[in-house]
Amino acid sequence: MLQIFKTPNYNFTGRRYIFFILSASLVLITIVAFIVGKGFKYSVDFTGGTLLEIRFSKPVRISTVRAIFRNLQSGALSIQEFGEGTDFIIRFESPQEFVSQESLGSKVIDLLNRELPENSAEIVRIEMVGPRIGKELQRNALIAVLIGLLGILVYVTIRFDFRFGTAAVIALVHDVLVTIGFIIITQTEVSIPIIAALLTIVGYSVNNSIVISDRVRENLRKIHRISFETIVNQSINDTLSRTILTAGTTFVVAIILYLLGAATIKDFAKVISFGVVVGTYSSIYLCGPLVVEWERYFPKRVR
Repeated sequence: MLQIFKTPNYNFTGRRYIFFILSASLVLITIVAFIVGKGFKYSVDFTGGTLLEIRFSKPVRISTVRAIFRNLQSGALSIQEFGEGTDFIIRFESPQEFVSQESLGSKVIDLLNRELPENSAEIVRIEMVGPRIGKELQRNALIAVLIGLLGILVYVTIRFDFRFGTAAVIALVHDVLVTIGFIIITQTEVSIPIIAALLTIVGYSVNNSIVISDRVRENLRKIHRISFETIVNQSINDTLSRTILTAGTTFVVAIILYLLGAATIKDFAKVISFGVVVGTYSSIYLCGPLVVEWERYFPKRVR
């Protein structure tokens, strides 16, 4: 395998308290952002309403689009501009007289043709979600994340040790919370793709933690005359090149998706990019060091 570091010998576990404080600070920032920002900014997926993706033949000012849609409805309105001013994603409460996508789509096209006769428009995508369905999706998304965390705890505990399983789940919770803080601070709308991104980050992070835990188990069997902390630190160094390579390739792909991808996946790619960085950090600086701290207070001989 390609090695970025030939013989790395960084003292990851020796500086664990610095990173424990850093991680606690990041989680605290998330809590403050949640309170100050008054929670999440939910998309149509979770609140109910309509999402339209519209493409114009010529660039249009976002203020013009906003004024046009204000004439269509009076509720909350959110507009995102993409490309060179020709692509827009519009979220709003559906007028009650429109009960189908076809009727609403026809009304929107007629309105745009009347207000912008020299600039043809087409509806690339239209989605309508009822408030009741949105609430059900919120509940199901939370259940999916909790089941994922519980499943990971059980799997890592059976395969390795309860200490490693608990440390891996703590690292995962840290990753999810810090990523949620990023979502709140950047005002990213929470949608189904964002939930998928969070679950992807969970899977990615635990994969790195399992690789390091597996190397710790191997080294514990082979090495007997050095401390547990030294063995964990050596295991992190042994897998460092693999961890960085895996994270680097995933991060590059996510950034390319963000820069060149369609408007519908930009938020997903943005969250994945951030999550990869946080997940890599936690697998190196949190998972192993947490097990070291556990061993310090509750020593246990691992066979």
